[in-house]
Amino acid sequence: MADRSLPTTLIHHPYQPPAGFEAPQVGVHKASTVIFPDVASLRARDWKHKAGYTYGLHGTPTTFTLEERIATLEGGRHCVLLPSGLAAISLVHLGLLDAGDEVLIPENAYGPCREQAQHELVRWGIGHRLYDPLQPEALRGLITPKTRLLWLEAPGSVTMEFPDLAALLAVAREQGLVVALDNTWGAGLAFQPFDLLADGGSGWMRTFLRPMLEQAGYRAVERLKDDERPALVLAQAEGPVAAAGATPVVRLRASVADTGDGSVYRYDREGVLQAVRQAVGR
Repeated sequence: MADRSLPTTLIHHPYQPPAGFEAPQVGVHKASTVIFPDVASLRARDWKHKAGYTYGLHGTPTTFTLEERIATLEGGRHCVLLPSGLAAISLVHLGLLDAGDEVLIPENAYGPCREQAQHELVRWGIGHRLYDPLQPEALRGLITPKTRLLWLEAPGSVTMEFPDLAALLAVAREQGLVVALDNTWGAGLAFQPFDLLADGGSGWMRTFLRPMLEQAGYRAVERLKDDERPALVLAQAEGPVAAAGATPVVRLRASVADTGDGSVYRYDREGVLQAVRQAVGR
């Protein structure tokens, strides 16, 4: 201790607080420089993964904890914190688009997203088109071989329209587009986008099919109780259908194109409701 200067002693102080402190609030770590035990550890660092700490802007215990909790809130697998909404949009653009690509942006998108496309992306050879998010069928006509990314926003910034996300996603899947959704307003509480973004499964059931059927006066469940019998079975056209006996079956397909097998496109609201009414007689 005597051989060290006062600044060095304060930075590398021998005192360590006792371990085991826990509180509801997560401790706040603010730092850019990270201390390594030795030079070998510094050279072996891996900043691309969260196995350790490499630089304050790459992550601290505070930011790692917040990222994991946001991922849980939104229903996602991973989360990366950025200093602003524009920084998050820029990360998507720079990570997914190359010169010659094109991005589709809703007319009611967050302003800086549009402005970046109009002023920065164009300088790097990346094109963009604006589309009306309330006209899903019109979206198909704007897609070209250059189109790589589709932005969704629900609700739209300032004007707050809520588009038919299921219909827009159907077009995107049909055309093989990468989809990014700005969920600032939903925040994982009012809306969990990954339920809808997932192909089929319980997410589609919860966010699209069940609300639509219940609004029409039907009860829809994924699993029946032992003493219940279904009036109708809804099944994915692409998969096997368990024997339903005399119970009618409506097959729902993932593709917009009519496959000629009597199935109904699963995001066709009127088509699904009509098939259900015909099958159950009301």
